[in-house]
Amino acid sequence: MRNLLFIFGIILIFLNLNAGATDSCPNVCDKLNCEESAISCESGVFVKDQCDCCDVCLRSRNQICGGLHARFGKCEPGLECVNDNSEAFMNDEDSETEEGDDDVIGVCQAPQDCVLSPWSPWSKCSEQCGFGTMKRRRVILQAPTNGGKSCPIRHEKKGCFQQNCKGDMVLAQILPAEFRRQPFGANLYDNILPEKKELTTIQKIRKSFRSHCVNFKLMSKHPYCKGTWAEKLKLSKPMCVECQPAIMDDNGFCKGEGIVGNFTSWVATNAKSCSGLWMRVGNKIPNCKCVDQSFQNFIFV
Repeated sequence: MRNLLFIFGIILIFLNLNAGATDSCPNVCDKLNCEESAISCESGVFVKDQCDCCDVCLRSRNQICGGLHARFGKCEPGLECVNDNSEAFMNDEDSETEEGDDDVIGVCQAPQDCVLSPWSPWSKCSEQCGFGTMKRRRVILQAPTNGGKSCPIRHEKKGCFQQNCKGDMVLAQILPAEFRRQPFGANLYDNILPEKKELTTIQKIRKSFRSHCVNFKLMSKHPYCKGTWAEKLKLSKPMCVECQPAIMDDNGFCKGEGIVGNFTSWVATNAKSCSGLWMRVGNKIPNCKCVDQSFQNFIFV
């Protein structure tokens, strides 16, 4: 008995599901169920409805269309049945038909694709020193309607590289630390040069300078670095760059030391077109040489 009740319940559920599917096409086409539209067919041309069963009118531009199974007509090729409110249908002079609950009435309209303006000129580079971006855009002249093609991309960016560097943001030139300049007197020719009798004030100040180190986090390197000595640079390993007295300015700084937390640019000396972006990390370290092997060690040039 329980099994019979279970089977009976399943049958009822199945029947209810089928009864609720009022908008689905019938398994068998019965033209006796076809509803004749109260809207006259001006074209006199009929086509099959969405269920390929009943004959419906082929509508032209600005004419009523849609309804359940397209009973109010289908649009001719090149037009879309654009959903509209029932007012458009009810105001039709030939219309006296009530709109059903499942009817969605529309009007046949030609699709309007999106129309964009030409691209604007590229903007100036966002950075005066090092890597930046340039932008361009185009605006919508005509928004898409009636199922027309949507708007394609309207904003573009591309990279740029500038060398209008000033002060601490000047472009840094680097070499591996093994090219470090030796102290005066370490080379034979230093010892045969005549000693200066008297130093100027600036020369005395510069003689007191000692090397210091500046640490950086490498952010990027150009693909052109491949095949040069700079190919070994790793983004994952911190950099130490040594500023030697021989190339310091009168204030004791090297070109390209940058500002803590700011992105600046570097270029590999004697490695054509090899450059990149880095960020300074921390203050300079006085009386320092870049020899720690946990860093990538270089010198300012």
